[in-house]
Amino acid sequence: ARLGAHTDKQLKVLRRRALVAEKAGRLEEARKADLAALALARPQGPNAEIEVLSDLGLVEGELGELDNAVGHLERAHGLAVAAVGARGGGGGAGQPVGGQRD
Repeated sequence: ARLGAHTDKQLKVLRRRALVAEKAGRLEEARKADLAALALARPQGPNAEIEVLSDLGLVEGELGELDNAVGHLERAHGLAVAAVGARGGGGGAGQPVGGQRD
């Protein structure tokens, strides 16, 4: 089946590909999938972007690319803080804005 213009499905496939590659120890492949996912996530809004930036930052950290990792994780944090503020400060420490990798 072709994914065509279904960017939400393409994003999901890329995120899964990155996760599988990471778990298999293929970190460079995981990073490439996360970078491709990031391009699709940005137009979908802050929550999608936060999730991918977080995943990307973790992979880069495992690769030893700490400057890149910190930059992506700080960007995810900034988007999360802005998203909580836009919702009127509703969430608390127990209510994450972004996703979590299993």
